[in-house]
Amino acid sequence: MMKKLSTCLGIGVVTASMAVAAPASAAAKYDPASGTGYVSKGEVQSALGWNNKEFQANADRVSFSVQTYQYLRMAWTCTEDGGDGTLEREGFRDNYRYGWIDTTPRERGQVVGFELSDYQYIVGISVPAGESETGVCPESWTASGERLAEVEEERITLDLHLDGENTITATLET
Repeated sequence: MMKKLSTCLGIGVVTASMAVAAPASAAAKYDPASGTGYVSKGEVQSALGWNNKEFQANADRVSFSVQTYQYLRMAWTCTEDGGDGTLEREGFRDNYRYGWIDTTPRERGQVVGFELSDYQYIVGISVPAGESETGVCPESWTASGERLAEVEEERITLDLHLDGENTITATLET
């Protein structure tokens, strides 16, 4: 199922440690399960404040990355190190992932938008919320056999970049 995304942060111009933001209203379609979606030229133009001539001249500079955040209710089995004891524990886990998405311009005589596909997560962090991985079980016990009970909250963010740099120019969020 495709999720509708809307801009939550407009264009960000960063100089030294100062950022200036202007509001933008854009929407994109993105399916985090498949990593596919579409962003129209109007959405990019709106987010960047570009007219059509500026967009067409700079469309090859546009790329996207994705960030996902999940707050998960989990269950773990704790095993006593060097012993036979086990405990069942429940808790929460924060799950973060970040990666670049292949961005292909869609053209009809000129660029009309961008197809998003084939994402690669380059960073993934998943730890119990508010504590280290070992904090789930008593000291000298090992957490294993984790089971996902349910997703409590989920946020997916598309970030628009220029020239493939890590600087986020605009953010599109669910």
